[in-house]
Amino acid sequence: PLWAVHIGLDPAAVGVIFGVSAGVDAALFYPAGIVMDRFGRKWAGVPSILTLAVSFFLLPLTGGFVSLMAVGIVMGIGNGMGSGYGATVGSDLAPAVGRAEFLGLWQMVANLGNISGPLILGGVVAVASIGAASVIMGVIGVIGTAQIALLVAETLEQEPDRSGAGDS
Repeated sequence: PLWAVHIGLDPAAVGVIFGVSAGVDAALFYPAGIVMDRFGRKWAGVPSILTLAVSFFLLPLTGGFVSLMAVGIVMGIGNGMGSGYGATVGSDLAPAVGRAEFLGLWQMVANLGNISGPLILGGVVAVASIGAASVIMGVIGVIGTAQIALLVAETLEQEPDRSGAGDS
């Protein structure tokens, strides 16, 4: 919404863009779960974060309703592809003993990220520009994508093959 105000869009236009973006996001909740359950958590997390990073790189290039709508749709796709990723990985990693405590701390860390992100970006906007803040978000997204792809183990436990096809 800050970028929309920056480029001079009225509140009704912002509402339409956010509504469409949220609709695209919500339409991907179920498919994202299917991807995570069939192919693995990374198959949802990596493309999700990378798509969001790309959308943040594209945001400063928008100058009106149509271009911002396009980027909003890309953001909705990226966010929707990762629906439930953090909660699913947290559940996968939670130990049997102390599960509730682990998940409580997991959620607290996630909430700290949700709180600190806008504060950090507000600081960037204060010393640089809103466009610079968007590019920094893109860079953070690329770093996050690389971390998940290279450093985070796949947490989906595959069912053993019970077909007997591999037996000699």
